[in-house]
Amino acid sequence: MDTATVTKLDDVSRHTAAIVLAFAADPFVRWFLPEPDVYLRSFTEITRSHGERSATHGGAFGRADGRGTAFWFPPGVGPDLDAMGRVLSEAGSADRVKAVFDAADAHHPDEPHFYLRQIGIDPRLQGTGQGSALLAAGLAMVDAAQALAYLEATSNASRLLYERHGFITLAEVTAGGSPPLWPMLRPATA
Repeated sequence: MDTATVTKLDDVSRHTAAIVLAFAADPFVRWFLPEPDVYLRSFTEITRSHGERSATHGGAFGRADGRGTAFWFPPGVGPDLDAMGRVLSEAGSADRVKAVFDAADAHHPDEPHFYLRQIGIDPRLQGTGQGSALLAAGLAMVDAAQALAYLEATSNASRLLYERHGFITLAEVTAGGSPPLWPMLRPATA
């Protein structure tokens, strides 16, 4: 798939499911949302919140068929922490997640940057270049702004994908028995 089949999204209602499916076996996400029903309810709500905020600020990308999606936050925009806190609190995971992201936050850049908050491909399409195409579409936006890009990888496989696209692993972060989370940075291109 080339990036021509990936477009910016104004409406993410069809596109959150791809991310929810993609993370169903993710070691980090399932560590803090291990119960299937809680995972489906809570992670869907978190993903919807990220997607709507990303689309509002021009950073949502996806396949026309809804089977792949990426949510970027442009400089100065971040997740709705109140909404995330509420959802994670209801799921009984707020303290565990906070400890890990507080540790990762030490690596979050201070200078303006694009933040890849979520990216996911329907598992039936994983390993076919779809994630790379989605990532390339978002990185084209980042490169046009000559900006830094930042993310936290939640699996070794995703970390390796990001490294192939120019991201540098800054650290391996764990807290409270969590699987590793890898803060990663991609320098600005001239």
